[in-house]
Amino acid sequence: YKRQLVVDLDPAAAREVALGQETCFGIQPLPRNAVVFETRPSSGVRAAPRDWIQDLVTAVEQPPYQGDLETLASRHTRLSTSEDFAALAQWAEAQFVSFGFATRREVVSVNGNASGNVVADKSGRGPGPRDLIVVTAHLDSINVEGGEAASAPGADDNASGSAAVLAMARLLATHEATHDMRFMLFGGE
Repeated sequence: YKRQLVVDLDPAAAREVALGQETCFGIQPLPRNAVVFETRPSSGVRAAPRDWIQDLVTAVEQPPYQGDLETLASRHTRLSTSEDFAALAQWAEAQFVSFGFATRREVVSVNGNASGNVVADKSGRGPGPRDLIVVTAHLDSINVEGGEAASAPGADDNASGSAAVLAMARLLATHEATHDMRFMLFGGE
């Protein structure tokens, strides 16, 4: 899955944006008459609501989510190679363990420095082979303009997403799922 943003830029303006500071995006011209996206007509048929899904949604509670969000955004930075990030990755792994998930850490290299992913797994109860449901967010945060030492608590980048992954894991920990589940919090996005 790849996200795309389509904009109409004058070629000179596009060059100016592309030559500015280091970016995490690229600018590419579209071929003439290219189909960027298609709008497909709705079939008008919606799946029937599933009670067990609604029960899980109803069970979401604000205090645990808010507590996780506040913990994640409480550090000076969540730069993926920082000590603050490492401490929060360890805290997140402990949360998954407390929910009963099998966990592991995956080391990843970010510009020659170590970072890591937190991975939590729960086996499904259905007959094999089972599908794998993956829920992810990036645990790290950066302050592009301020540099590595700058404050980057990142409530919206992406502590809110990481807190949501923890909330889903908390709810699904006791759910008898048919498929295997994997929750991942990434470092070095």
